[in-house]
Amino acid sequence: MSTVASLGTSLGLLSGARMSSKTTTATTSTKTTTTAQAASSTTDASQTAQTSGASTSEKSFAQVALDARATLDAGYQKLGKTADYETTGQQWSDTLGLNNLDRRTLYAISSDQGGMFSKVEVDAAQFFMSKQEGDVITAADPLHTNPSAAYKAATDFLDSASSEEKSSLGWAQARGTAQAGYLLTMKNAGRAAANVDTGNPIVNLFANSYAELAATKSASLDPRDMPSWQKAVDLWALQSDETPSISWTV
Repeated sequence: MSTVASLGTSLGLLSGARMSSKTTTATTSTKTTTTAQAASSTTDASQTAQTSGASTSEKSFAQVALDARATLDAGYQKLGKTADYETTGQQWSDTLGLNNLDRRTLYAISSDQGGMFSKVEVDAAQFFMSKQEGDVITAADPLHTNPSAAYKAATDFLDSASSEEKSSLGWAQARGTAQAGYLLTMKNAGRAAANVDTGNPIVNLFANSYAELAATKSASLDPRDMPSWQKAVDLWALQSDETPSISWTV
């Protein structure tokens, strides 16, 4: 579960429902980052949001993955062994250099681009991606008193992701959750919301699932039970050539 997905749990509570532990087909799960683990300075978080995916933008995604593989292998030479689940956070961050990788590189690892990365490397990259999200969200709402600011920071951060990441189901789910959360919390606060519509129909369907959930007034359902959520998954699968057709229109 990403940091934005964790915000989605809070959004489920705001809309009078719960987020269950059910998983959605084709969803890639990530390790959760706590607020304490994700905390960072406002300056560092802002820089992360601005530079995410920028330094590798001129390279092909295949080359980004090759460079990531080389970075990890060089780190293993310094570490004296390959990483495992006993590898510490400091070793991943400093010796292996994951804390210095931009988001596009981390996404290449987390998505196992080219089949070059181990499960432990994928999990570590997912953790650091969640940490990036958490840093930005915490910087926007350090006292946890302004959820609208947190959700808006999440939408801006996700909008800065690479085109490769934006094509993933996980990104669309996170962006839809952040969008719905921002609009709902602004509405609850009686404030005018900025336009956070991406024009992406998959994102909008995920966001709409929260509105559908709120309309049910049920505490026993979650967004993944809503028609728009499944439509979003179906549409993503269609666009990704993972399913031949769908029987509905957006």
